[in-house]
Amino acid sequence: MNYRKNRILVIDDEPGWCTLLKSGLQEHDLEVEYETEAENALKAISSFKPDAVLLDVLFGNVSKGKLVFKHIKKSYPNLTIIMLSSTVADDDFMLKDYPECAFAFAKNQLNSGIDGIYRSFTEKIRRAIRNTEATSDSLQKEFDFVIGKTTAMKKVCKDILNAAATNATILITGESGVGKGLIASAIKDNSNRSDKQFVIKSCTDFPSDNILISELFGHEKGAFTGAEESHHGILEEACGGTVFIDEIGDASLEAQGRLLRFLQEKTIRRMKGKKDIKIDARVIMATNKNLQSLIRADKFREDLFYRLNQYKILVPSLRERKDDIPDFLAYFIRKFNKEDDKNILVETKNGEKDYLRADVLELLKRYDWPGNIREFENTVRRAMINAGDSNILQTDYFDFDVKGEIEKQPSDIEKLIDEIFKKKWRGKDKWMKFAKIYTTNGGRKEILQKCVQRLKSDRQNSNIRYQDLADLFGITENNMRQQFHVLEINWKDLKK
Repeated sequence: MNYRKNRILVIDDEPGWCTLLKSGLQEHDLEVEYETEAENALKAISSFKPDAVLLDVLFGNVSKGKLVFKHIKKSYPNLTIIMLSSTVADDDFMLKDYPECAFAFAKNQLNSGIDGIYRSFTEKIRRAIRNTEATSDSLQKEFDFVIGKTTAMKKVCKDILNAAATNATILITGESGVGKGLIASAIKDNSNRSDKQFVIKSCTDFPSDNILISELFGHEKGAFTGAEESHHGILEEACGGTVFIDEIGDASLEAQGRLLRFLQEKTIRRMKGKKDIKIDARVIMATNKNLQSLIRADKFREDLFYRLNQYKILVPSLRERKDDIPDFLAYFIRKFNKEDDKNILVETKNGEKDYLRADVLELLKRYDWPGNIREFENTVRRAMINAGDSNILQTDYFDFDVKGEIEKQPSDIEKLIDEIFKKKWRGKDKWMKFAKIYTTNGGRKEILQKCVQRLKSDRQNSNIRYQDLADLFGITENNMRQQFHVLEINWKDLKK
């Protein structure tokens, strides 16, 4: 595969400056040309065919940059344009006047002699080009999760790449189940801390505020009842790496205050500690709550909110990206084919999703998925188990209707167990009805456990096999094993 350098066109009226800039960028493996006449910008672009344009704001004492920018964007809407201003405080430059500008950079920084300034600048240029050229397919190669075709998710992916290039604190928001943890992991994997520690904690995992604060910041011996020795918190544990704190909206005000202090000063103090500890750790936080509403209810610190709001990534819900459902379905079929030894067909050799039935996709798209990707994943796995030995998913295998309402379950479980042992629920159609009524969250685990207990009682021993239970429903032994795996039933303990 031939490597092609990114091509950069500098449009600036100072030849001396252009020559210096060209030299600096070429040292970092960019191919550079320049044009000193603003009026020749389009002609130069047509001739050189750059991947990005570095455009100065001022030409002489005239602010021509804005007009040239508009002309370029009109003729080359997908071209990456980076604006160059004289200084950070250039009165002639306002970023809002340059919509879709990749970023702005002050020329005096490039003349500052600061170590690494050109390296940093070229990295930003390459990232801007990559973001501009990004398609669903190219982005998919960067990440392990499904991106799909929706604009909102492609923006999330570009936000990940932008965030990964910095050490800024990131806030990830979105409903429960949208995959905020995957986004945090992707930021870490694409950052310069990718080979360092990645520590994950959720603020909802701890029964008391003391334990939460201890887990985050550590404690000294005797800090609270049960603290029999000193303890390092996750910020110390992840020093040099990345910490992902989930459900920050559930943290106490005291924990929030300590986090704010760390973000401002990069130091922590353990509970009952007497000295500050310098920590180098990148922090990513996430929440499914409206933090501004919590601020109004005096449950979240406003100063922490503004600190977190420096860079926010909003992950769309599944109902906002239903066009991606075929990609999700194909992804999870492949995943569970491997994990559960199934053989549900996904694609032909040509890569078309021919075996994803139109009626199945229609059913999945009509549902609103309040549990988002997590609910979708579990639903697909249940359907694949319900499919038994079939290798094509059908609508009958999905245990929900389009309103998300589960059929009413009979209240007398013992009566149902009697019916099962009388083989009234035996056969493919009966099993499908059973699976639809008694979902993984709707009693199936309890019913199967009671069936095993009844088998043990009837036989007066514990020599029960998966096949014995499978025979009650007329399904394969392998299908029943998969039921126990998904329902997390310990077969050995149940047989005792």
